[in-house]
Amino acid sequence: MHQGTKTIPIILACLEGLVILMLIFFWRLNYFSLSKYITNPSYSIVWGTSPKAKEYHSRYRIMEDFQTQNDTSFSAAAVTPPTLTMEGCPSGWRYEVVRFHSSGLPAAQVCRNMSGSHHWICAKGWEPLREDPYCVKVSKIENVSASVSALRDKSAVLRAQTRPSCLVADKFKLLFYQLPGTPVEVSPSVFRIRRENDQSHQTPEQYQKFTFISHPCSRLINFWEEISNSTFNVSFTSFLNGGLPPKKPLILSDGTRLKTQTEMLFDNDVYFRLDQYLVLERWNESLSELIKRANFGPNILQLLEMKVSDIRKCSQMYTLEMWLRMTDSYAIDFCVFQYSTNVYDANIIPPLNFTGQTLAARYKFCRQKIKDVQDSDVLKHSHFPLVSSANPCTIYTYYQPAFDGSFDIITNRNVLRLWERTWVSAGWQTRVLNESDAMSHPDYTNLKRKFQSLPTVNSKRYELACFLRYLAMAVVGGGWMSDYDMLPLHFPPCSKIPFNGSFTLWSAHIPCLVSASAHYYTRIANLMADVALQWRWHTDFFVNEATGVAQVSDMTVFSLLVHQDRVKSFEVIIETHDFLRAGFACNKSVHLLENQNSGYLPEWISSLPCGVHISHAFMDWIRKRNITLWPGLSWDTEQLLPTFRQKLMNYVHKIFLQKCNLAFKTEELEQG
Repeated sequence: MHQGTKTIPIILACLEGLVILMLIFFWRLNYFSLSKYITNPSYSIVWGTSPKAKEYHSRYRIMEDFQTQNDTSFSAAAVTPPTLTMEGCPSGWRYEVVRFHSSGLPAAQVCRNMSGSHHWICAKGWEPLREDPYCVKVSKIENVSASVSALRDKSAVLRAQTRPSCLVADKFKLLFYQLPGTPVEVSPSVFRIRRENDQSHQTPEQYQKFTFISHPCSRLINFWEEISNSTFNVSFTSFLNGGLPPKKPLILSDGTRLKTQTEMLFDNDVYFRLDQYLVLERWNESLSELIKRANFGPNILQLLEMKVSDIRKCSQMYTLEMWLRMTDSYAIDFCVFQYSTNVYDANIIPPLNFTGQTLAARYKFCRQKIKDVQDSDVLKHSHFPLVSSANPCTIYTYYQPAFDGSFDIITNRNVLRLWERTWVSAGWQTRVLNESDAMSHPDYTNLKRKFQSLPTVNSKRYELACFLRYLAMAVVGGGWMSDYDMLPLHFPPCSKIPFNGSFTLWSAHIPCLVSASAHYYTRIANLMADVALQWRWHTDFFVNEATGVAQVSDMTVFSLLVHQDRVKSFEVIIETHDFLRAGFACNKSVHLLENQNSGYLPEWISSLPCGVHISHAFMDWIRKRNITLWPGLSWDTEQLLPTFRQKLMNYVHKIFLQKCNLAFKTEELEQG
């Protein structure tokens, strides 16, 4: 009895322990069965269709959309700090939280296609990633240098992916030269790797040697998708920031992934080493061509397979700046294979009818063409009557009547007379250019045709004059040019053109005062034509999103070029909205960028403004509000005279001279 009494507590303790173990077991089992819905990004919990994650609903559904990751990835994703709520998914896309942080904030989120497909994108201002958290705020994009280091540390893993491969099918007498970044898979039972990075591979003449080319934009996307899956989770923009000039190139020491396709297809820079090239975007036509040339049956279709390659991604993935840098980096591929450099024409596919000889001829032509552009900062036309140097003591303006009405012509002539008197009183010589000057330029006919094709809500003749004036400046040898409604303040005469003649804007992106040498005026005119034609339908710079109406002018093009850091830009001109600003101070109206300090500026640039711009927008602003600037001069029906704008400009200019403690030959100004 005594021994049994001792045994009972032991049995009870064992039973208690067993119950505890069973409870722990079932709890853990239930936890893991639920955790996959919480931490696994393969399952996304959709709380209604509200654009805000906080607006939860009681009903939810589970969707298996994203590619399953390994347990290590889940652990890494689970500790990802919470992010901001992504708002502004485009029409047709619903906001969706893929994973929540323990705090309840969204840690991974996307915009899901409402058509029911698995496609997702990120809202404007967010960058897509290949893995969790999928969308990241642009301002919080990861440090690309760390990602580049991680990539180079794992270069051995990617070595096979970054070299061209010679894949030989002896049974069919085929040699497939596979370029890195081309998403084509071959049958491993038929093709074998003969030699990697084979620059001088000798194959019997009866072998058909071919390759596939693809659009440079999709090659980079394919590379990014591969390394994002296997190496690091980096946004496409960050990848390009580390991989395209002028930034530090992202090129493995022994790799060729980012080389141009032409570099890998031509021997000794002149000889096309293969029998034919096929175009990835013309997959079916290319296979038919291969069958026809090599006398194969339809079974050749079983030997090659194209992975998914969507050329439409190009317009979605690239920013304006990155697209232009990509087209510059791969200019030889665009030229030789005839892909379009216009992002909206990326689906235009090159032909298949080039032989090796014609392709080699195109390669030679394109190399010389690109060399001319890269090596020449002077005019391409040796016969062009270029003035030897700009006259630093002359200020130019450009005027070509844009309207047929006599009222406008008389008004502008009065303004031109005021412009001339004002600049002469400041110590400058003046000259008014027109289209007859621009016509002397050898690029006139070609560029005029391009400029006339651009969409505008203004007078076509007016916008054309704004573009052609840069050619006129090249004809006279370059120098300073101002709008005829820009009048001088602190602008010493005979000021030398700075920056070795590089084209420079002096009022942010507004070309009311510019300077350049003759060849830089020519270059900027050609650049504006190319950029405007390429991006004329982009909503960020040229198209009103509300109305869908496009407006392309030299000012909107400069807005894009300044945004891309492709032209020099300063703010040393006062815009006339400062005129009515309370507490106006002359020295506070000049804005110099931090990296453009006085050490890089002409010595005459100070805290005082160089001039005042009495713009059309300012005139319209006064007219619409019927503002009386001083007694006897208000915009009413009696003042709608050809002399009104001249009087208003003269008055505003004198007020600025007084406020900035400057003085010209006032007796000449009083005549206005």
